[in-house]
Amino acid sequence: MGKRKGDSESIEVSASQKKKKIISETSKPTVTSFKEPKLEDPDDSGVSADHEDNLAPQQYETRRKSFEKTGNKQSIGKKPDWMKFKEKKKVLKVERKKKKSLFELGVRSKELWEELRRKTCLKEKRNELIKELHSLLKGNYAKAVFSHDVGRVVQWLLKTGQKEVRDDISMELKGQLVEMSQSKYGCFCVKQLLKRGSKEVKNTVITSYMGNVVKLMSHRVSSPIISMIYATYANSIQKCHMRQEFYCDIYRVIKNDDVKSLKLALQSSSDMKDAILNTTKSNLLKAINKELVESQLVNTVLAEYILLCSESDRSEIISAINSFLPLLTRTKEGAKVGMMCLWHGTPKDRKAVIKSLKGFVSKIAVCEHGYLVLLSIFDSVDDTVLVKKALISELLDDVLNIAKDKYGRRVILYLVAPRDPSYFHPDVVEILKSGDNNTYSKKAADVRRAELLNAVLEPFLESIAKDISQWFSDNSLGMVALAILKAGKGPKLKDAFKFLALHVCKEREIKEKEEAVAILEDPGLHLILKKLILYDKVRHEQNSDEVLFSEIFLSCLDNNSLLRILSSNRGCFILVTLFEIMIPKIKNMLQERLNEKIISMKIAKLKSAGSEVLKKKLKE
Repeated sequence: MGKRKGDSESIEVSASQKKKKIISETSKPTVTSFKEPKLEDPDDSGVSADHEDNLAPQQYETRRKSFEKTGNKQSIGKKPDWMKFKEKKKVLKVERKKKKSLFELGVRSKELWEELRRKTCLKEKRNELIKELHSLLKGNYAKAVFSHDVGRVVQWLLKTGQKEVRDDISMELKGQLVEMSQSKYGCFCVKQLLKRGSKEVKNTVITSYMGNVVKLMSHRVSSPIISMIYATYANSIQKCHMRQEFYCDIYRVIKNDDVKSLKLALQSSSDMKDAILNTTKSNLLKAINKELVESQLVNTVLAEYILLCSESDRSEIISAINSFLPLLTRTKEGAKVGMMCLWHGTPKDRKAVIKSLKGFVSKIAVCEHGYLVLLSIFDSVDDTVLVKKALISELLDDVLNIAKDKYGRRVILYLVAPRDPSYFHPDVVEILKSGDNNTYSKKAADVRRAELLNAVLEPFLESIAKDISQWFSDNSLGMVALAILKAGKGPKLKDAFKFLALHVCKEREIKEKEEAVAILEDPGLHLILKKLILYDKVRHEQNSDEVLFSEIFLSCLDNNSLLRILSSNRGCFILVTLFEIMIPKIKNMLQERLNEKIISMKIAKLKSAGSEVLKKKLKE
């Protein structure tokens, strides 16, 4: 039979493959094995005696664990000498350090530093040591500041050295400042230069950062330094130049003293409006994405950008920063950004902002600028149910402590007396008016305020009734209680009035200039009671059936309490005020009490200014 064509082809292929294999095997270089032969040991341990003496602790532990599994005791070897092993490691560590260029210099400088910083070191000796240390490190400062130990010595020289020493160090570090500010250890030397250096040194540091502001603000180590420079050391022109670098890359090289805001930058380059806004957004997101939002510099640029950007970009920025709002509220500019997020944000954005504040309400309420964010929420957010659940519930849990703080009490006052000129400065009211008539607030302001007031009024009145002595222990706190009582109504108000009346009628005394006087002689409490009684007239005109403090106060007065009040000059004026409100039932109750024999005899003997006025009122 003849061979088929396919068979011959397969034979030829296999032959060629064999040929290639033979060639590759013959051409393959032979590799000499350098593996050491296994040493024979009389104990068949597989390890020589010399090798066992040098056995590392890690090797010993490995073999010990192997013995626990296999049970072969002879495979462990000799137990190593741990002390020798540690000593050997120390020697190797020192040898490695000696190879570094600053090792010897560092050892000597630290010896001098230890002697320098002792409390027993005399002033003359200290000056000599500073000079010696400076001469030792001179020329090597650029390397030393990046070291964790020698860098600490440089910080000490900047702190205690003379002006000449600081100037020499600053001149030598001039070209390294940007790199130092990003270094874990070098940044501390930059802070010392700013804190201890002369005006020229500070200007040198600030100038060296120009052109790298955005880069350094986006770095976790250098960001606090740039923030500190902007907030503390930079003048108005330098601050302007630092903000410009966020607007456009061209301002990194060319500064313009006239461009003091993003709005002016857009006006001066109207054809580049989109490019400037996109660059500003990109630079801001670099800092936001790294959670570096506590800087006044970043917050100022953020506030400018939110006002001028498109609606879609604004929503993107707000969604990026809403989780950081508790951090933003620590600065004036940050609080302004938070308010803008609420004024210009969509209902969805506002909801996210409110949720981010949960757990921080009490801290924000007592913050110097943060409380304005809460006031903006009360003014602009239509979803009052969400506000009650997320924010007001936390306020109610700590209402007394919040009311004791000078900023916290403004939050409580805004809920019961919003924008009342008696409690709020016109400047604060003007700031809050900036958010009026915004696009996304549809509910009427009066309706929103009434809903919030109904949510807090009863808990506030309960707190006053429960801790009446606390609420009226301080005049400022008493004014907050007065605002709550003036806004109150119903049974809870009646209870609060009753506890206040009993508090005033108690046989208590206060010390004034080391003399014991009646409690009504306290000018603050006297003023609060007078205002409360005068407001009864307004309350009676609005609703004749409404509960009145005057009525409850008179019903709580027994003869002893009334006599104590009459013995006080301010107490007599309180009774005069009860006459002046011209409410018939109050006037009749008071006249009936004062015409009693014991009381009238007491009044006849009184000679204070208040008692004379009271006598005239009785005759009328």
